[in-house]
Amino acid sequence: MEVNFRDAQQNGTKSKVYRRYYYQVQQQIVVAGTDEGYLSFYLNDKEPPLDFLIKKNDLVIDSLITEGQKFADHLLKNQPPATDIDRDIFIPSGLEIDQWNVLAANYHSAEEIIKDFASKIKPYEKQQADIEKNLLKLMGDYAQAESSGLRINRYLTQGNIDYKAALMALHPDVDPAFLETFRKKSTERTRFTLKGEEKAQVPFSMDEIMSSTDGDFWF
Repeated sequence: MEVNFRDAQQNGTKSKVYRRYYYQVQQQIVVAGTDEGYLSFYLNDKEPPLDFLIKKNDLVIDSLITEGQKFADHLLKNQPPATDIDRDIFIPSGLEIDQWNVLAANYHSAEEIIKDFASKIKPYEKQQADIEKNLLKLMGDYAQAESSGLRINRYLTQGNIDYKAALMALHPDVDPAFLETFRKKSTERTRFTLKGEEKAQVPFSMDEIMSSTDGDFWF
């Protein structure tokens, strides 16, 4: 990726991409039985690749081996590591599973009702779109029209300025990594995804979930 290449090009050994792959090179040094290795970045034929010489770091390697052995021990004992709330999946249990099942069943049912209404609405939305075309033909070039309780306003909205394109036109050599320093803070969003039994990562039975609610729906 160009962003990674520019990051390494501008920040060198302090770049995020260098720090990310530094430990991988240390692992490769151990496997290869050498005292040094190279971390290289390639972008295209127009720019020379970036090569960073990395010396063997015994302290880092000892730590990698220790942590790797811990991971292997967990696998042998079928013992999961400490939960990582940013990467692991929350799976309810105990009383929580009963609450989750009721909420999930209600959510699935609501989705089916929404789909049913959406399918019924679509023909009317198409009908309105066709009527709107005929009304626009009737009003000709007028900007406004009104009759029988129906008003139409025709107007223009100003397009947004493509600031990125403008910046590249004014300064085509600007470093993308430099632009990243102006990126606003991330905002948290939530996405709900309904999955059938055949696609769910956590196995479940829809029949069991629906029967466990005993008709306790919120609508």
